[in-house]
Amino acid sequence: MKSRHSLPAAKVPAVDIDQQARLIALHDDVAALRCRIAKAEKDRDTWKISESNEKYLEAYFLVEALELQLDERLRKLRPVRPLNP
Repeated sequence: MKSRHSLPAAKVPAVDIDQQARLIALHDDVAALRCRIAKAEKDRDTWKISESNEKYLEAYFLVEALELQLDERLRKLRPVRPLNP
């Protein structure tokens, strides 16, 4: 029996807990990668100043690899847009 004062049931999408957990983990990955990039950039700059070419190149390519990983994670966070709006 319906009450006169009851509100219609709201249509709330079901919450996918697994999807939320993956999203939180992805955000954590992004934050960790940003920290690792900052440290790697500092190390790279230190090696550049010390004129150690081999160590500088190692640090340089580490920064590049971490930035690629970050770009990949950030792409996963962006909503997918249809090709034809």
